[in-house]
Amino acid sequence: MNPLAVDLNKIIEATSPATYALLSAKGKRLFFPTKGIVGQSAMAKAKADVRYNATVGIGVKDGAAIGFPSLRKYFDASLSNDEVFNYSNSFGNAALRKAWKERLRELNPLLKDKLFSLPLVSSGLTHALYMTAELFFDAGDSIVLPDQIWGNYRLMFNTLGAAKINSYPFFDGSQFNLTGFKSALQKESEKQQTVRTILNFPNNPTGYSPTEAEATAIIEILVNIANQGTRVLVLLDEAYFGLFLESNVYSHSLFSQLADAHENIVAVKICGATKEFFAWGFRVGFLTFATKPGTDAFYNALEHKAAGNLRGSISNCSTSAQNILLRALSTKEYQADFALNYKLFQSRFEEVKRVLAEYDYSDMFTPYPFNSGYFMLVKLASHLNAETIRTYLLDHYKIGVISTSPSDLRIAFSSLEQEHIEHVFTSLYQACKTHS
Repeated sequence: MNPLAVDLNKIIEATSPATYALLSAKGKRLFFPTKGIVGQSAMAKAKADVRYNATVGIGVKDGAAIGFPSLRKYFDASLSNDEVFNYSNSFGNAALRKAWKERLRELNPLLKDKLFSLPLVSSGLTHALYMTAELFFDAGDSIVLPDQIWGNYRLMFNTLGAAKINSYPFFDGSQFNLTGFKSALQKESEKQQTVRTILNFPNNPTGYSPTEAEATAIIEILVNIANQGTRVLVLLDEAYFGLFLESNVYSHSLFSQLADAHENIVAVKICGATKEFFAWGFRVGFLTFATKPGTDAFYNALEHKAAGNLRGSISNCSTSAQNILLRALSTKEYQADFALNYKLFQSRFEEVKRVLAEYDYSDMFTPYPFNSGYFMLVKLASHLNAETIRTYLLDHYKIGVISTSPSDLRIAFSSLEQEHIEHVFTSLYQACKTHS
């Protein structure tokens, strides 16, 4: 094992034995090559005369990255050539990381005085989730997930990572299934004193987030499992954070409560600009760690392992996207932009609610509870097949929806203009009637 990895492991194990135990074999081997090309280049950037810095393989003219004028003209003049064309640090833009951490504190007051890592920049949230899988999952490890999940989890954790998925029903009537969640964690804990799970709120595909009471209960369940001596890894996939569309929804990140909840709980927050800034193609996500007790040296060690994974896979993330996001964060104009888009999503959400209340579709399909995010999910009557209805809608009505299981169809109301929502649901009902 590389001596740099050994040193990082010593820091992690001394501070948080639970975190060290949860690391995969690859996670233990990982390190950031501080003494390699990247480290030497960083030293030269700090000390060398820019005219004589021959470390990084880029084109330089007048002390800045060259680039193409035919590309440069599409960027604002306030961005320098280096902010557009140069390589980014493998950890991410330092100023952006600090700004995002401050934003996490602003949005989650419980984090105000808590110690957690500096967010590491990833190439979107999928990449952040995959890096987490690399850090904490070996082949054959289990992950506890609800039955309603984003399909890409299966590809990342099961197909690519060879982890076993242990499922529980997401809903208990009209509520989050706290009993099923607790039972699934307990069963896993009894096998090997280790539990790994993902909490995805607002949920994809259901569009559900926990109420205040449910959020409190979720934390209590996790702490109780940890109190039994079980090491608990909680991945918080919060891609749709902020889009809470009903007043009784818990409107903060569960990360803020889990950050120092227990010595045996390791929380990893995955979030980013993709959905929160409506910048899907920017591919800027963030990976943030927290446990009790955390120290600066401990978090620095975890960040170096994650950055080593990033360096060894994609090297670094988009420089221009990071700098544009940093400019937006510094002006605060994005807050008014978010409020405007939130209002738009709220109106579409309310229109879906209106249509479902006004028309009785229950003989053909029923909606699952939804209160947040981009989506809602319907369960078809038992004699209907979701894939059959999906393709029929597409072929005969030119309407696109997603079949997530043989019985369920996901509808992204986020992408429907308000005036078209009733037509989509009426057409869905007619398609179902046709196949009855």
